[in-house]
Amino acid sequence: TGAIMGVQKVDTMPYETAKNTLDTLKAELDQHPDDDGLQDRIRGVRDDLGSHPPDVIQGLIQELTHAAETFEVEHPQTSRAIHQAIAALTALGL
Repeated sequence: TGAIMGVQKVDTMPYETAKNTLDTLKAELDQHPDDDGLQDRIRGVRDDLGSHPPDVIQGLIQELTHAAETFEVEHPQTSRAIHQAIAALTALGL
């Protein structure tokens, strides 16, 4: 199968999907400059996505869940982007 014996191939697709989704979310949040530093936290997690412990990812998911509620009524597109980011981070299984 092309795999080296004793070396397990890591599926990087969920990480790439999560990174792309976080990039999309960051672009959406650029339209809302007063985000209490959420963009910085998203950027920090996105840049080193594979090296963060699960509690950091879970913390960001909780923060994004709260942010989605904040944006839901007045900015539904931003809320959708947040929900997509939550789904992508959850798919990492951390």
